[in-house]
Amino acid sequence: MKKKRYFSRGMLTLLAAVFAFLFLMPTVLTITNSFMAQSEITANYGQVFASGTSGSSYISKVINLKFIPDKVSFTQYITVLLKSPEYLLKFWNAVILVAPIVVGQLLVASLAAYGFTRWRGKIRDTIFFAYVILMLMPYQVTLVPNYLVSDWLGLLNTRWAIILPGIFAPFSVFLLTKFMRRIPVSLIESAKLDGANEWHVFWDICLPQCRSALYSVAILVFIDYWNMVEQPLILLPDATVPYAAVQLSFPGGNALLAAENQGLAGLTARTLTDGCADLDAQGVERWLAQRAASLDASAGLQTFTVSLTGPARFNADYFALLQDLLTKPRFEEQEVRREVSDMLSDLRQRADRPTGLLFSRLNPFL
Repeated sequence: MKKKRYFSRGMLTLLAAVFAFLFLMPTVLTITNSFMAQSEITANYGQVFASGTSGSSYISKVINLKFIPDKVSFTQYITVLLKSPEYLLKFWNAVILVAPIVVGQLLVASLAAYGFTRWRGKIRDTIFFAYVILMLMPYQVTLVPNYLVSDWLGLLNTRWAIILPGIFAPFSVFLLTKFMRRIPVSLIESAKLDGANEWHVFWDICLPQCRSALYSVAILVFIDYWNMVEQPLILLPDATVPYAAVQLSFPGGNALLAAENQGLAGLTARTLTDGCADLDAQGVERWLAQRAASLDASAGLQTFTVSLTGPARFNADYFALLQDLLTKPRFEEQEVRREVSDMLSDLRQRADRPTGLLFSRLNPFL
């Protein structure tokens, strides 16, 4: 009896093609748009986060998706690959860290998975269970042991402090073990009857069967370690450049302001990162880049917060900059007008909604 099909093969193929197109469209769009000239990108997508003549930043609402550029330009690639040595330094530094981890983890994991598959000892399941527990632990849990072991071995401030723990990570061992256990035992026994030793069984039988799993593990490990952040910050510290994090919180959120002044806290948070009386937005950006620092400001309901992170040797400069930003923020006239207009519009919308007006009046009272 034939199984009844609710959709024909052609319909399923068409549906799969539509979903494949939707998933691939952002990637294809990014690749094709990378060959556009700057003028064409600006014309199609607007000046997204671009600085205007007044120094303010904005997001254009005019977007024109375009797959094929009018004129192919390699300017962006030339700028990144030939005129940006700092980018190339960071790129190759990441490659030097990630490539040995991917290759080493595939080698160690394939051998360990074969051992877990072929070994019939009593403590095999206990050891494999320990691997699973280690795999479930987030990196922050094993961070302190990794740091202590690296310090004891004298590997801190070297690439080996990141490469060695990455090579012996448990995730790939777990994945390849589960895959190898699906290989028919009869296939391995036939090879043994033909005179193959353990190495030939592993190299000629198991690895070819696990080719797809090895590709998947390589991709997942590459993505994971290419995006790593905590490992370099903790295991590659520079003793001469300790990092400091400064976070200042002040009472000054919207709930503490009168209705006609609400919105000024958010405006101040945005203009703090745009500059002060002595530095415009580009000047603050260059100042922070020279000191490898980051600056962020936010305004909540009750508080106003400024956060700054960077090397501790610039602490005096940081506090001087924060003083200028807090006492002499750069308020652009156009931005103030826009904020006032948005604030008045928001107040009108609250008046039109009694529930919203009630809660806006009730929150300061509570």
